[in-house]
Amino acid sequence: LVCIEAVLAFSLRIPEMAGWYWVFIVCSYLVVAISCFFLTQLFITVREQAAGYITTRQDFSERQMAEKMFERYRLLSENTRDIILFIRVSDGRILEANQAAVQAYGYELQDLLTKNIRDLRAPETRHLVGQQLEQAKATGIFFETLHQRKDGSIFPVEINSVSVVLDGERVLLSILRNITERRQVEARLR
Repeated sequence: LVCIEAVLAFSLRIPEMAGWYWVFIVCSYLVVAISCFFLTQLFITVREQAAGYITTRQDFSERQMAEKMFERYRLLSENTRDIILFIRVSDGRILEANQAAVQAYGYELQDLLTKNIRDLRAPETRHLVGQQLEQAKATGIFFETLHQRKDGSIFPVEINSVSVVLDGERVLLSILRNITERRQVEARLR
């Protein structure tokens, strides 16, 4: 700016330089405008790249959090002693089962997933399944009953079942606990 003022003052004193003054002014403004345009474009590009980096970083972080959460639930499901079953409300078919269910019933996982919840109930309790499925669907249900293993042996279970939507389908999330030891302790105490 000091240079521009000096040239301006000098050119106004010399009449022959007056025309050059306007050329100089126009060129100066042009240089400043072009510089501002390129700096603005550079700023926009840097800002967009930074936003892209932040968005990519955020997406990556969200995916990492989802993967960690999935791993926690997988570990919880696989390592709990309680039986966890996803059961289709409409027909009682077992859609998913954890490792505790495989161990408790004696079926391979693929075989267990072909079963209906009625197949796991003791014969004398199967007539109650339809009513219990409906109650679990409506309000959730907590009850005790008898289940049957692949080898035909019967064991008592405590069931806590609630209705959830999984992949757009209404299913029951059922947590079953083998209460054989509790029943044995209760019998000894009597």
